[in-house]
Amino acid sequence: MRSRLPISILVRLALLLALVVGLAACADKESILGENPEDLDTEPDTISGAISIDANSSTPGILNAKSTGSDADFFKVVLTAAGTLTVNTTGTTDTSGALLNSTGTSTLASNTDTSSSNKNFSFTYSASAGTYHVRVTGATSSTTGPYTLVSTFTAATTLPGTPGTLSASPGNGTVTLTWSAPSSGGTPTSYKVFRSTTSTVSTSGTPLATVTAPTVTYTNTGLTNGTTYYYRVVASNSAGNGPDSNLVSATPSATTVPSAPTGVTATAGNAQVTITWTAVSGATSYRVYRSTTSTVTTASTLVGSPASSATSFTDTSAVNGTTYYYAMTVTTSGGTSAISS
Repeated sequence: MRSRLPISILVRLALLLALVVGLAACADKESILGENPEDLDTEPDTISGAISIDANSSTPGILNAKSTGSDADFFKVVLTAAGTLTVNTTGTTDTSGALLNSTGTSTLASNTDTSSSNKNFSFTYSASAGTYHVRVTGATSSTTGPYTLVSTFTAATTLPGTPGTLSASPGNGTVTLTWSAPSSGGTPTSYKVFRSTTSTVSTSGTPLATVTAPTVTYTNTGLTNGTTYYYRVVASNSAGNGPDSNLVSATPSATTVPSAPTGVTATAGNAQVTITWTAVSGATSYRVYRSTTSTVTTASTLVGSPASSATSFTDTSAVNGTTYYYAMTVTTSGGTSAISS
C-alpha cells in the first residue's frame, strides 16, 4: 500500500514552489530592465511634451533603442532676450542634436558627431527672444545610454548708437575718414566702413574695412585721383550694427590737400561775432561753421563762405546772451581741409 504525505507537508511544498517561481520571474524582469533602458527613459519623445529647461542649465537624460526605432528626446528653452545659445552633451553616449524653432518645423542649428574620439554634439546659434526646442537622438538607431544636456546662453548687449559726425579729407590717392564714438546705446567694439562711387552707400553688405574701437579714424588708400568716393560708417558690437552715420564724399587728388586754418579767434560784439584767421596760401574759399556746443563739425550751421582773400568774417545772425563756438575749413586746388580746432 502506497503511503501518502501529510497535508501539511504538501502545503509547504506548494508554497516553496510558488516562491521559487516568483524569484525566477523577478530575476527575469530585472534582467529585462537591465538590458532595456527604455523602461528608465522619462524624456518625452514628441515635441508636444518637451521638457522645459533653463537657458543656462544641465539636464540628465537617457537614450534607448526601441522596437519601433531610435529614441528622440525633446526639450524646450524660452529666451527672454536676444543672444548666443550654445547647446551640447556630455557623457560617453554617442549623441546627435538639433535646435528647432518654436513649432519644431524648422532646423536652426545641428551637429552630428559619430567619431570614436568625441561622442558629444555641440552647436551655437545667434538667437532672438522666443521659444526653441532641442532634439537629442542617438548617433545610430541602436544607440542606448545616458547623457547630460548642457545649455549656455549669453544675452546680447544693446546696439550702439549712431557714430558722431563723419568727415572725409582727400589726399593723393587717399581719403581719410574721422568720426566720434556714439553718444548713446551700447559700447561699440568696432566700426564698419562702407564705400561707394555713387551717393547711395549700402551698409547691409560686406564692409570696406572694420576698425577696432576705440579708434575713430580710417584712411582708404589706393584710390583713383579725380574719382569721387562716398562713405558711411556704422558702430557695431555683439548685438549687431547700429544706425548709419551721415553720408560724406571726397575726391582724391595728386595736389596736396591744405591743412586746416590756424589762428582762428572769435570776438563778440552787439548781436554779432567777428571771426579772424591766418591767411592760407592758395586758398580759393573758406567756410565758417557755428554751434552752440563745443563740438563744431562740417555738419554744424554754415554761417559764411568768405572770399579767398579774406582773413575775417562777421556773423551778424548771433543772438545776445547766447554762447557760440566757431570753426572753419579752407579749400584750395588740392581739396578742402579738415575743420579747424
